[in-house]
Amino acid sequence: MKKSLEIKLHSLSGSSIDEIGAELEHFFEEHGDERKNAIRMAFAAQEILLKYRTHFDDDCVIRTVQTARLGMVRFEIRIPGQQFDPFADAEEENELMQLLLSRMNIAPTWSYKKGCNRISFIRQEKKKLGSLAQMGIAIVSAAILGMICSAFAPELGLFLSETVLSPIFDSLMGIISTMAALLIFISVMNSICGLNDLSTLSRVGRTMLLSMLKWLTLCSTFTAAGMVLFYTFKTSAVAGIDLTKVFQMFIDIVPKNLLDPMLNNNTLQLLTLAVIFGISILSVSSSAGSIIKILVELETVVQRTTLILLNLLPAVIFISVFQLFTKGQLTMLVSSIRIPLIYSLIGFLWLLLLYARVCIRCGVSPLILLKKLTPVFIQGFLTASSAATLFQNMNTCEKDLGIDKKLVNFGVPMGQVVYMPGVLCELGALMFGIAYAFGIELTWMMLLIESILAILLSIALPPIPGAGVLCFSIMMNQLGIPLEGLAIALPLEVLIDHIATGLNLSMLQLELIRVGDKLGMLDKKILRSKKS
Repeated sequence: MKKSLEIKLHSLSGSSIDEIGAELEHFFEEHGDERKNAIRMAFAAQEILLKYRTHFDDDCVIRTVQTARLGMVRFEIRIPGQQFDPFADAEEENELMQLLLSRMNIAPTWSYKKGCNRISFIRQEKKKLGSLAQMGIAIVSAAILGMICSAFAPELGLFLSETVLSPIFDSLMGIISTMAALLIFISVMNSICGLNDLSTLSRVGRTMLLSMLKWLTLCSTFTAAGMVLFYTFKTSAVAGIDLTKVFQMFIDIVPKNLLDPMLNNNTLQLLTLAVIFGISILSVSSSAGSIIKILVELETVVQRTTLILLNLLPAVIFISVFQLFTKGQLTMLVSSIRIPLIYSLIGFLWLLLLYARVCIRCGVSPLILLKKLTPVFIQGFLTASSAATLFQNMNTCEKDLGIDKKLVNFGVPMGQVVYMPGVLCELGALMFGIAYAFGIELTWMMLLIESILAILLSIALPPIPGAGVLCFSIMMNQLGIPLEGLAIALPLEVLIDHIATGLNLSMLQLELIRVGDKLGMLDKKILRSKKS
């Protein structure tokens, strides 16, 4: 069994710094990290310790603390003495990258507590087969029990479903939905506050953000058009949309007080409050830095709490699938089979349009560009993790696609956090597919709300395991879809998430090529050349 806590003593001598690097590398490899990522973190730790060596004595006693609990893997270096921030003299681009990476839990962070400088390396343990096996066991066991009850004791099945399991399900989803709302609220505030860092990058930062927002909006419109092709929407009022309801929807975005959005899980109102608070924090220039640091720490705490709660997902899936059997709603499973097909068609068609646009504007051979994009897509598809592909993606963008290093250093980590068109398409395909399966009448108002909310959630959602589930609960509450639809959404999300990750990464690479070309930060000779 792996140790959950281990403390070791070292000095700041050259040999001890090497030992700490080897210790960190071995620790993360032991907990399932890839060797190349573990080596990068070890090098980063050694560079940081060399900075401390210039400020402290070699015989200074430092501690390394290894912790592995509740799926969180942490390696912390504690250096007693005066306060010294090793990242304080970082260049602006590297400083922004550090902030973005820390939000993804894949970069070292510094803090000063109880007279100690603390350098923390934190990683979420990778999703193991066990978690997927638990989901599979929950589905199979619920299906077997549901079939037995439906065949031999239907009244008992209904009793268990309505009297016992439904209250438990409502409580679990209430907790998860509340944490999802809180996480989105804090994440959006942090994103707004992060604009302060992007402003230092002047034209590059603004161009990147505005371009991503524009193409996410176009992607949402494209997805909505795809839904119109596959599903029938109720037509009413002028042009199929009741304009008074549209006006009222925008009026209702503004909350009447601070508590209603959280109590009622009104996502649009929460996002409005988050934007207002974020802008207000930026306006307080004298103390904004301190507030932002607190928000980053708070977001980390909420993320970890949410990850712990997501361990309850097998129970949620079990209850959802069992209720489908006992309530005679099996036809929904059959009608939902086409959801992954619809999603794949829309997602890859949008990718093809972006791909063709770059080939034409930059004069690059389609085959050469395809060959360069494929490795990162495959890694993203296989791992379903944007964090796991970060460094390969950055290397590909700079070495193979010819994108300027300055743009790559903040564009890739920022894009993997806020630019998720694959997720945006996924939300549309799943929500309307599930609504159709439940026999819910689809309206143009639902399409409008979903399109707007999908853009906001794809930007606001932090890149953590299980984040899709948080989106589903928020979307279903907003669109009036029964939460029992999670029985359809969660199993399909396991498959679709792999495709969505690959699409997100490829679309981000294409977006960086386009922005680089616009800003004169693209080497077209490298882009057009064959890989060596």
